[in-house]
Amino acid sequence: MWTLLAVAAGLGLCFLIIRATSGRRVRNGRPTTAVIQGFRPTGGTSGDRPVIDFTVRFTDLATGIEHTSVSREAPSAIYTPQFQIGMSVPILFQPDDPTRVTFDWSTLVARNRAS
Repeated sequence: MWTLLAVAAGLGLCFLIIRATSGRRVRNGRPTTAVIQGFRPTGGTSGDRPVIDFTVRFTDLATGIEHTSVSREAPSAIYTPQFQIGMSVPILFQPDDPTRVTFDWSTLVARNRAS
């Protein structure tokens, strides 16, 4: 049992490292919290993970402007069941292009460990 958990944790860490170095990075992302408005599988995969488009709504706290954007994510099977419409998630967005959004996985993982 513990071996399985250790393997799952190792795979999750590998995913986070790959995700952090991937091409579609949000550079100088501004952190905020978004609310999931909807999600749908794209039909694609990243490794063995399904790719999902999450529609999120958030407010840029620096300007007070509300935005709706789509974040394309390939969450681990460990996290996928947790995502629900109406759920608050930490994100990073590009201030000069708020359509560029990504989930803040380091915060999500830390939040999971704390609970």
